[in-house]
Amino acid sequence: GLSMRAVAEQLGVTAMALYGYVPDKGSLVALAYDAIHAEMSDHEHGDGDWRDRTIAWAEDLVALFVRHAWALRVSYARPVLGPSEQRVLESLVGVLRTTDQHPDRMRRVVGLLFYAVRGTALTIAEAREAEAASGVTEEDWWRTTSAALDENVPDFPDRFPNTTWLLSQQPDLPASDDGYVE
Repeated sequence: GLSMRAVAEQLGVTAMALYGYVPDKGSLVALAYDAIHAEMSDHEHGDGDWRDRTIAWAEDLVALFVRHAWALRVSYARPVLGPSEQRVLESLVGVLRTTDQHPDRMRRVVGLLFYAVRGTALTIAEAREAEAASGVTEEDWWRTTSAALDENVPDFPDRFPNTTWLLSQQPDLPASDDGYVE
């Protein structure tokens, strides 16, 4: 829903007036994408050990992307590389440097963490969108789908013992208003 015209209307100017500041919609999205990253805390100098700070970093970034789900449409393959986005990376790398890992391994871990965070946030955003579009709560969807799976694959525990074991190990799910995925 973002357009140069819509932004111009919000600012009370003409769309043409914006082009003196921002050359196109892609640049506007890049600026907005970088700006939201300024909401992130610095975890490099936070409390706790490296694991605690890495978890806090990941949880904060998931929350950021959930608040601004549109940002998940910006390609991670070709990131914006703005100063606020770079500060988020700097914070994580600063935390991970305390582990004395080899830089090659650390690069892979950093990439994995960013993909895991974006994937988690995307799943949460998609679940919220699906619930809003269908009117079916996440809990009701899982209940209905699980019942259909039980009916159509009655030998599920025999065919998939490892999955059955894993599912049996989870604690009670949170109340439906907390959201299963979240």
